Amino acid sequence: MGPDTLKLRCQTVVDGELASILLAVDRMLWETNEHAREHAQRTARQELHHYAAKRTGRDLPAADFDALPVWVEYPDRC
Repeated sequence: MGPDTLKLRCQTVVDGELASILLAVDRMLWETNEHAREHAQRTARQELHHYAAKRTGRDLPAADFDALPVWVEYPDRC
């Protein structure tokens, strides 16, 4: 991924194991559009919910994922 792409990370522990996802987003859109940021964060949480439900084979409550933090990983920063 180039410098114009950011990765959003969302993670949680399910059944004692770390579940996490990375979601690529356009840097310019992330930095200039609040609605796009909110949508990307919501999408990251939904993707994690789907991943965790598939991994556990259980119907996990979506509300448990709604408030999870979403971190931004910049390719040019530590």
